Amino acid sequence: MELIQFDKLLKDMQSRNSLEEKLSKTIRDITSEFSFQSLGLYLKVPKSDIYRLKISRNISHTFSKNTIFTKGDPMIEEIAKLETLNLLSPGRFIMEHDYENLVLLPIHHNEDMLGFFFIDNANNSFNSKEITQLNLYASVISFVVCTMQLEAQIDIRKKTHTEAIVLPYKSFMTKANTIFSLMERYKRYITIAVARISNFEEVVRTIGEHEMNDLMKQIANIFVSNFRDTDTIGKIHKDTFAILMPETSNKSSLIALERVKKKIDAIPISKIGKIGFGVANRSDQITNTKDLIKLAKEASDKAIHNGSSEVYVAN
Repeated sequence: MELIQFDKLLKDMQSRNSLEEKLSKTIRDITSEFSFQSLGLYLKVPKSDIYRLKISRNISHTFSKNTIFTKGDPMIEEIAKLETLNLLSPGRFIMEHDYENLVLLPIHHNEDMLGFFFIDNANNSFNSKEITQLNLYASVISFVVCTMQLEAQIDIRKKTHTEAIVLPYKSFMTKANTIFSLMERYKRYITIAVARISNFEEVVRTIGEHEMNDLMKQIANIFVSNFRDTDTIGKIHKDTFAILMPETSNKSSLIALERVKKKIDAIPISKIGKIGFGVANRSDQITNTKDLIKLAKEASDKAIHNGSSEVYVAN
């Protein structure tokens, strides 16, 4: 494998989605270039010292299921200290098949060993050029595994950030009541918007609970990204979001809501569910948060009932 091909392979990896898809592509490339008896990739189980076989060729299911390695094993200890372990001594480390040549390549990220790749030959030895090529492939695998782990960490942090901002009902009401009292005392604008999915249960039955959870997360992320830090966002029911906007008139809130609604409507899966948007502003007749939410919800229900794509304002 020339360095130009190596660069092309890295770019190709970035265009693929799952870890399995990326690794399978790399393994297919290896199998097309090398004569081998068997090969496999062991990866470390998260938050453990155990290494399990992730992907392999010419390895039995029994060996794959039952053969695990741990941090203290002699082979793991030796691999961790090297860039390449090229064994020309049959039987030094036991694999499923007897071998003439066994090459072990660690998968590193900084000082951590994330796993190792192995490939063996029954009757021949790998030459120096092949060893160099295998090292390049090990670098690709390291890149793939590290990138996917970082993406997973980012997703977890994004989810934590969103969950910290989108409040559950009780927390939302506690904060909303405090802000409402403050705005009422100083006679300032305060607006509440409600976004509700009318046919929630029907959508869940159609697309499944997992897809519905993803949809709700996407909607929550849009709210978090498009409202001010001073606004309060809550998921007050399984099918309903509420946004409290202090010092905001109906006119100003409508501009923000129309922008948000366009982004939510752009999510392909949201076409299945009917989402109604309603907004209500504090008046002398409204003396608490619950009544303001009720007005906004009635406006969203009216939008749903009329099949309107507009944001409805409570009378």
